[in-house]
Amino acid sequence: RERRRPVPSSAMYGGPMGRKLPSMQQVEQQRRDETALAAAHANGRGDEMMAVVSAPATPSCSPDQLRELIRDELIHAVRSLPKQAAAPAPTPMQLIINNHAESSSHQKTINAPAAAPAPRQGDAEKRKAHWLTSPTNRLCLYMAVGLGLYILQGHLQHKWRLQETQLRMDANVFARLKQMMPK
Repeated sequence: RERRRPVPSSAMYGGPMGRKLPSMQQVEQQRRDETALAAAHANGRGDEMMAVVSAPATPSCSPDQLRELIRDELIHAVRSLPKQAAAPAPTPMQLIINNHAESSSHQKTINAPAAAPAPRQGDAEKRKAHWLTSPTNRLCLYMAVGLGLYILQGHLQHKWRLQETQLRMDANVFARLKQMMPK
C-alpha cells in the first residue's frame, strides 16, 4: 500500500505572524520521520515506530535530495492554494500634460525731469510755522522742553545741596579736626 504525503495547509505554514515557510531543519526532520514510518510499514511495525519517529536521527539524504524535496513541497503548496480569480488588468490611464510657457516684457523709458530749484528762505519759515500748527507736534515739543527743564532743575538743586553741605562741614570745628587727623 502506498502512503500519500500530507497536503500542506495554511496551518502548516501559518502562525500568529502569518504565513511562513518551513526551515531546513524542519524539512529534514520531516523527511527522516517519513522514511522511518515507510520502513516500519514495510516491515509491519507501524505502531511501534511512532515513538521512534520523533527521536533525532542522522541525516539520511544528500543536500541535492533535500533541495529537491523542498522544491517539491513548495510547488505542491503553491498548487494547493485556492486560485484567486485574476482581475482584469486595469486600462491604463491617459495623462495629457500641457507644458507650455510664455512670457513677454515691455519697457518704457521716461526721461527724468530737471532737478527742482533749491527751496527759498521763505518756504522754510512757512514749513516751521506749519509744523507748529499740528497739536501732536506742539505737545511733543512742550513735553521735550518740560523734561529738559526738570532735569536742569534737579542738577542745579544737587549742586546747591553739595555746596551747603560743604559750608556746614567747614563751619563745624570737630568735623574739621576729624578731617585733619591721619588715618
